[in-house]
Amino acid sequence: MKKLLTTTALIGLVASSVSSYAETKVTGSIEQTYNANSVGGTSAGTGSDGLGQETNLKITSSKELDNGMNLKGGFNSEDGAIDSSSIILSSGAVSFGVGADFGQHIHSNVNPRVGDNTFDAIGVSGDDGMNIYQVHDVQHVGLAYKSDVGTVAFNYAPGNTSIAASDGNTASTGGSGNEISFKGSLGIDGLTVLLGQETISASDGQITAAEAEEKEKVAGFKYGQGAWAVGYTHRTFDDGTTSAEENSIETVTAISATYAINDNLSIGYENLEGEFENSALLKDEQSDAITVGYNLGGLGVTVMYVESDNIAGGSTAQDTQEELQIRTVYKF
Repeated sequence: MKKLLTTTALIGLVASSVSSYAETKVTGSIEQTYNANSVGGTSAGTGSDGLGQETNLKITSSKELDNGMNLKGGFNSEDGAIDSSSIILSSGAVSFGVGADFGQHIHSNVNPRVGDNTFDAIGVSGDDGMNIYQVHDVQHVGLAYKSDVGTVAFNYAPGNTSIAASDGNTASTGGSGNEISFKGSLGIDGLTVLLGQETISASDGQITAAEAEEKEKVAGFKYGQGAWAVGYTHRTFDDGTTSAEENSIETVTAISATYAINDNLSIGYENLEGEFENSALLKDEQSDAITVGYNLGGLGVTVMYVESDNIAGGSTAQDTQEELQIRTVYKF
């Protein structure tokens, strides 16, 4: 018993010492949306409207270790569930981290936008992630090197394992995955470049025997000066099969532009195009979005109008849709 009490006291002393030197921040946001959807195609007249909400609470901490390395970590709670977590060690230009939904990755957005993603307003097939899962979004290890021209990052996930309580015997629920990416300016003022590749290996029946692996590649570019910015991103997806009858998305192209009218008012336009592997039967998916955003000083408001044609290649009864989204974001 005496040994146990001594150990407990020691743990308490260490915890107290760490907390006294660590800088901890608590931030959060409340996002409220109103969506009105109008459906075309053979299901014309079956649109709907409704309210949605998302709450986020984020806790982060950082400190310098005795050996001179920097330590930072934290987690984010989304609607009451842990959405991301990480512990990151860094020294100079090199950093190493463990966790989920953190770090640089190929699914980050370089295209300039005002407000929400276009594909989040309407559930189109072509978006920013087409593999069975995203490496950065599950439990993974990440290594990054930062230079004056940009950052090179490598992420590895041993399996499709989400954030969950574990005593060390958590089993993988999918094939392993890895991704490598570069993001930076290349030394050019106003330019942002994103290049990368993500590969998911087959395992546990998540990918069929005919598919050796899934692979997604991205090349994205953004350039802006002053009030305006333009962007172009091209994604390719290979599901590992050679069958011409596969109906998966093969390429996604995003073109966008934004303009800040003043410090509080901005407008944006984006065009999304998704091309399917079976292009002989499925049409190209097309979406156009116009967004107006206004900053009320503590409360952001955006109004987005999206029009989409040939959703899922025109193979559904609701292949044409229009969406009006009003979104407010309160950050604290």
